[in-house]
Amino acid sequence: MNLDNCSAVITGASAGIGREFARQLASRAKLLVLVARRRDRLEQLRTELVARNPALLVNIRQTDLSNLEQTMQLAALLTNEPIDFLINNAGVGDHGSFATADPIHVNEQVQVNALALTALTRALLPRMIAQKRGAILNVSSSAGFLPLPRSDPCRDTQLRDYRDRALPRSGPYRIRRGRESTGASTKAAEQSRACCG
Repeated sequence: MNLDNCSAVITGASAGIGREFARQLASRAKLLVLVARRRDRLEQLRTELVARNPALLVNIRQTDLSNLEQTMQLAALLTNEPIDFLINNAGVGDHGSFATADPIHVNEQVQVNALALTALTRALLPRMIAQKRGAILNVSSSAGFLPLPRSDPCRDTQLRDYRDRALPRSGPYRIRRGRESTGASTKAAEQSRACCG
């Protein structure tokens, strides 16, 4: 998909890779919807992006994606926006044994990493199909692929695999679907995009 004049939603936009996605898209997009919990950081980022591109419209949606009600409100709001690029970047990690993990944190992790991703994708996909234009990028950590000390690879893998299965196949429609892992596998992803589009 050509990103010129795109309208993008970026979750987890207040820091890290989400913030960098916003910076990279600022010169090409016409609309960026930045989603994160920390409003002050989102406002700082909006100021920076508009200074680079005064024609860019930047909307801030302060949302805690670990909260189901806030996630569903955001999904309903985005249904009416002409979004053609969704970057599901927000994510929550953990370490240690699943058997002793805090159940509240486990629920928050599933809510952010799987349910929010699914709700936002479901909200935006019909319009992308109708527009015959769209792309969805799910970002995950390469840490989920590694056997790290004090981590439960089964839990990491299950969430990562759920994220892959949660995004429906768009069938005959031209909606691009992808997953970008951060860290060690980024170079391989770049090489793959270079040869496969």
